[in-house]
Amino acid sequence: MTPDGEQSPQRPRSWWLWIGYWAGLFVATHVPLGGKGPTVVPYADKLVHFGLYFVLVALGGRYLFATGRGRSLALLLTWAAVYAAYGAADEWLQQFVGRAMSAGDWLADLTGVAAATVVLSLRRPPPALSEHGEKVP
Repeated sequence: MTPDGEQSPQRPRSWWLWIGYWAGLFVATHVPLGGKGPTVVPYADKLVHFGLYFVLVALGGRYLFATGRGRSLALLLTWAAVYAAYGAADEWLQQFVGRAMSAGDWLADLTGVAAATVVLSLRRPPPALSEHGEKVP
């Protein structure tokens, strides 16, 4: 409850989906891998990194859009920087669970972040307008 006795607003389902996915991503990238077998698809590992981070950013954008905060390009770019820093930390932490750090994996993460950020910026809702027709921050 809020201090004035009203019910607290529920978090949108998109928040739970985004945070749950992010937690699952953390767990998945910190589980030691067994032996690597040959892959049929060249650069399959990089495609997986791209896809995982693209989905992470897309889910975060879905939450921002659901709350009405996705209109701001500056906010989308700030979150892109957060995801980029997280990707770097994620790669660095993998060395402690028997996995290898890889600049190539981080670049694939960054590419997924950048691609999803571009898509989100193109799909942003129009700015809110006041009753006088001025943009509302």
